[in-house]
Amino acid sequence: MASGDIQKTPFIKQLAASDRPTRDKAVASLKTYLTASRTFTKTDLLKLWKGLFYCFWLSDRPRPQQALANDLAELLSPMNEANSVTFYRAFWETITREWSGIDVLRIDKFLLLVRRYLAVGFRYCKAMKWREDMVENLLLKTLEKTALDPGNQKMPNGVRFQLADIWLDELEKVVGEDRVSAVTTTLLMRPWEAIATRGMQKLWRKKAREVLADERLREWGYEGEFAAKDPTKKGEEEEWGGFKD
Repeated sequence: MASGDIQKTPFIKQLAASDRPTRDKAVASLKTYLTASRTFTKTDLLKLWKGLFYCFWLSDRPRPQQALANDLAELLSPMNEANSVTFYRAFWETITREWSGIDVLRIDKFLLLVRRYLAVGFRYCKAMKWREDMVENLLLKTLEKTALDPGNQKMPNGVRFQLADIWLDELEKVVGEDRVSAVTTTLLMRPWEAIATRGMQKLWRKKAREVLADERLREWGYEGEFAAKDPTKKGEEEEWGGFKD
């Protein structure tokens, strides 16, 4: 698909329509359009996400907002690998770029959308059996270049701190009773390790270390520098009194 073709579709204008039925119809049609056997460029999907952003901006009342957040997140699930990475990156580039313009009356619904997009990223990786290349390309490289870039002070703190608050909660929901390996868990915590050690602001480093010290991570086999200490091992160390004369 040639770059710019998506601009010729009716979706872009319909997504920003003043009436909700037109917007809802456009989102429903997108599900089929995005799963077709075509390759989208980054430019295509950034244009699309500009329309989706304003579609969500115009949504009102809690239940329709929640339903739309779910629908927008589920656009990712049926996409092929190449398009899914580009689409996911386009979302995070859009949300971090537009964040400063979101007013206080709309902020809660956009925090919900951030939550849904983190969750669907985890679900996509789980569907791919937590393949290292998928976790790397879809999640880590995307977030390390946007919301979780430890050296970029232009990234909005609202998004960064929302991710800190929900990262392990959403991961726990997606993993469920299944277990991910300690290697995968450690890989998933890489952005927080980078912020904990190289974050440009003290507040970022403190928040990242709190995430890494969560007890759930220790239970999942994480043993990073800032991991919670095993109280059992600590007790054993205290009981040993050293060599006797």
